[in-house]
Amino acid sequence: QTLGRTGDPAGAEKAFKRAISIEPGLLEAWFNLGSTQLDEGRPEEAIVSYYEVVARSPNHGLSHIQLAKAFYLQRDLTNAEIHVRQALSLGITPGRSGLWLAQILSAQGKHAESIEQEKKTLEQIAQPAEAFSIFNELADAELLVGRFEAAEAWLIKAIARFPDKPEPYCKLSKTRKFTNEDSDLLAKMESLLSTASFNEKRELEFSIGKIYADQGNPDNAFRHYKAANDLVRGKVAPNLQAYEFEADRLIKLFTAESIARLPIGNPSDLPILVIGPPRSGTTLVETLLCGHSKVSGAG
Repeated sequence: QTLGRTGDPAGAEKAFKRAISIEPGLLEAWFNLGSTQLDEGRPEEAIVSYYEVVARSPNHGLSHIQLAKAFYLQRDLTNAEIHVRQALSLGITPGRSGLWLAQILSAQGKHAESIEQEKKTLEQIAQPAEAFSIFNELADAELLVGRFEAAEAWLIKAIARFPDKPEPYCKLSKTRKFTNEDSDLLAKMESLLSTASFNEKRELEFSIGKIYADQGNPDNAFRHYKAANDLVRGKVAPNLQAYEFEADRLIKLFTAESIARLPIGNPSDLPILVIGPPRSGTTLVETLLCGHSKVSGAG
């Protein structure tokens, strides 16, 4: 757990697996292994780990919530709903379970049920800090699966609870392209810089730069991007030798002669299907393909 908290998830995962090899029935190790895998963006592996917990302890409510989250990230909404309802029936963190259920219902298109579930759950959450934390968690999930409008809705709720916390503003910058009509939001984010912690300031600077770029203001965008990168560089020195080595290696590998020897393509006129999970680069691949004079995108 210490390795995980100090930024070494690979080391943490190795330690949890070692613990399991010593004591295969150790629920804490299986649960923490699943959480590490889920945080690292590997929900399919996390599901296996969490099932090891519920196989030994069927009423382990936190594992059911985490399973719901993992299945949601895989867009398996049926299993996500099954596990979040199991967590609710066990009375485990009802606020978190209830809002996750609302999100899953929304993703299923059951909007009336989702609204009612959200309303009922919010009435049960006494502490604004708890709601703030859950809203940010739900927004993270929505960003990962590409439901940007839903993510923005949760983040606006988070900002309403704590308008001076930078975290939701930084996530909000990823939800859409911003315009000059968002100047008030931008001014608020800039006002938070003076009191932000190091990590908050770094994320704010990147986010503010992104919004200025959206608005067509490259000078201010560059100024904030540079400030963010200077903060990073203060902690992590650039390895120019490694960068130059890799650049030289690629130049030597992809010569005109070696490219000429590559296959010329496929003469088929069947549609090209670009398939992948949300946020995996499918749009970028489509853009690259459409750069060819004989390929056009179909949406």
